[in-house]
Amino acid sequence: MHAIGESQPREATVQTGSLMSFHRRFGHLNYKDIKRLVANPANGLELTDKVRENCLICSEDKQFKSAHPKKNSGLNEPIDVVGGVICSDLIGPMTPIYKRINRHLIDFIDHKSNYVRVVVAKSKDEAARKFQRLVVVFERQLNVRVYMMRTEGGGEYRNLNLFRQQTGIGSYWGYATEYAAYVVKRMPNRADPGRKSPLELLKKKPVIVVDMVVFGSLCKVYQNP
Repeated sequence: MHAIGESQPREATVQTGSLMSFHRRFGHLNYKDIKRLVANPANGLELTDKVRENCLICSEDKQFKSAHPKKNSGLNEPIDVVGGVICSDLIGPMTPIYKRINRHLIDFIDHKSNYVRVVVAKSKDEAARKFQRLVVVFERQLNVRVYMMRTEGGGEYRNLNLFRQQTGIGSYWGYATEYAAYVVKRMPNRADPGRKSPLELLKKKPVIVVDMVVFGSLCKVYQNP
């Protein structure tokens, strides 16, 4: 995957793909703007088909109340294996208090298998410790490696940084935000009558978009011999 920084000027090559593949690559850009990008020869894009499919991610984004993603094919997940992605959410405080002392519920869902574990906690500060225990169960008892956890970005996991570094479990919120900004400033801008991208308005020349990939795609590092 390329660096998040600004692209260096270079000759664009033509890349082909389906409407849905460009939809995912461009951060779930609407179909009309994708066709607008393709229509501009300077962007070096060519559609192999114009089939519109129901996008699960876009449908979830339109929900009034956020929820755990429904099971999909795994194409949008960086680690598509059992235990690879653990989703977590905290519910509470609850009334009445459960078993007199517990005010919160914490759920952990394995994205691949839909395995669910729900634990109770006195306070949300216990969430990080509960997750560490879950990782121990997965890796020592079930022989399943946990690679990444996905949350709604709440503060209950803020003290997990050292644990993630020691175990190698990824946290992608920072990367996701950076890449979202990278994509948005290269996409058609509704504030401009000509629908030019913010970066194109700034640089006064077309920008390169053919090198964009779906966020979370696997990549390899090339080292010169």
